[in-house]
Amino acid sequence: MKFFKKNKNIPIETRDFQKAIQELLSSGREFFLITGYLTNNGLTIIKPYLDDILNKGNSLTLIVGEVFPDQDYEIAKEYLNSYPSLFRFNISKDSFIHAKIYASFEQNSVKIIFGSSNITHSGMNSNIEFNSSQLLVDKEATKIKEIINTILEQSIPYEPSSKKIHIEKLTEDVKMALTKDKVFAEFERFEIENWDYEDIESEVEEYNSIITKNIHDLQNQECEPDEFIKDYLFQNIWAITESAGWSNLKDRIQQEDPRRVTKSILNMIASTSSSPDEVLKSGRLTNVLGESILSEILHRAYPDRYPILNRKSAFGFLNLDGRDFRANSTTSQTPYETFIKVMNRMVEYWKEYLGEDSDQISDKIKYRCVDHLCQEMYESSHYKDIRDMWNSQNKGES
Repeated sequence: MKFFKKNKNIPIETRDFQKAIQELLSSGREFFLITGYLTNNGLTIIKPYLDDILNKGNSLTLIVGEVFPDQDYEIAKEYLNSYPSLFRFNISKDSFIHAKIYASFEQNSVKIIFGSSNITHSGMNSNIEFNSSQLLVDKEATKIKEIINTILEQSIPYEPSSKKIHIEKLTEDVKMALTKDKVFAEFERFEIENWDYEDIESEVEEYNSIITKNIHDLQNQECEPDEFIKDYLFQNIWAITESAGWSNLKDRIQQEDPRRVTKSILNMIASTSSSPDEVLKSGRLTNVLGESILSEILHRAYPDRYPILNRKSAFGFLNLDGRDFRANSTTSQTPYETFIKVMNRMVEYWKEYLGEDSDQISDKIKYRCVDHLCQEMYESSHYKDIRDMWNSQNKGES
């Protein structure tokens, strides 16, 4: 039998993987879950069935090819503490275990699912996957047990210190798979399906209209440079208005010649046919106009072309993109063109997540939506410790 993701374009005789594995976990005496990749969200989906297995005194072995540094696996660790004689949690020893085998053994038989699905949110819900389910008995069941034991011999018990493979070293395909799962988890956490997209569109239209008029007036010398800075930049640009508590950015701008400031901004606006990084470079004034201010100006003027690159959006970018930003990543070290590519990927995932309601994400508001999500992540208590570390690295960024 074949199992695919739920999709209105998939033939009705096929079933989704999540239901199939839940059925497999509902009966048996000895269970094995072998997956290339594992995330907290994937475990959460099947947790009720795993609880039932262990509460009944049945054995459960979880073998994972790769564990990720940003996943705490609290469910699995809880099982290790509560059911030490029933639950095993192993990971690859030397060779990478990439198999996906899910098996439920009775005395002389085994129900088995094998195919492409990992125990991740996207692997169990949104990816298009192909898996096969079979019931094997006697010698065939014994052969499956031998294969699983061979894989088990190539694994070692999980320890938190086993997270030795850093995300930067993973292949691009692996990073992409993890990224999607993480993104969908954040979509769920912040309930994006309930957002008021019409309100977001009204906001974007308003600030686009305001900056268009102010840039027009500045270009046509209908306002003075110091008036533009005082009445527009200081009143509207979040990178300035929200920096008062931790940065002297406003003071630095005030100490600079207003004509230099506005000239840099107009140079940037005039260079928008260049690459994104060249556009930012054309407007930069050291210690005065940096990525946060300039990208926000670009976004307000061209909301469908340029996202905002500030400490909050870069925080979200590095988290969602699956990078270990505890290292040395800062806003100014993030290439704008790379940032835009990741934002576009986030928009694609956003539309996929919303499904039939994806038309709510127009080009006009796509970057504002992702920026708002990054802001929500930055301000969430869930990320407090990581945020404090991030802020210490980005102090003074403009």
